[in-house]
Amino acid sequence: MPQNPNDAMWDPRPRLEPVSEDESPGAPPDTGGVMVELASGPGMSAVAAMDVARRLDLQGFTLDEEFGATPLGEASAQPTYVVRGQVANETVVTALESDPRVVKVWRDTPVAPF
Repeated sequence: MPQNPNDAMWDPRPRLEPVSEDESPGAPPDTGGVMVELASGPGMSAVAAMDVARRLDLQGFTLDEEFGATPLGEASAQPTYVVRGQVANETVVTALESDPRVVKVWRDTPVAPF
């Protein structure tokens, strides 16, 4: 009996290599990357938001200067700005969230196909 001709077609399903029991293919290692949402004042620009982020000056937090400040929110509402950085540990995240200039801190989770 001949093989099915469709077997040779491209298969969109991912091919997963076998992994050991103590390793999870869906859980990348924690990189320490965070996204920090900053409160903005009236007429605040992305340049001014980066200046605010630089002044956080918290030991254990490294600002990603290349990412810049990205506005969030509607144009009619008071926007907030998001900056990216690296944190040394959870204590730094707690310290960032206690700063009145910071609205929220999120993990910068890698996005990957599953």
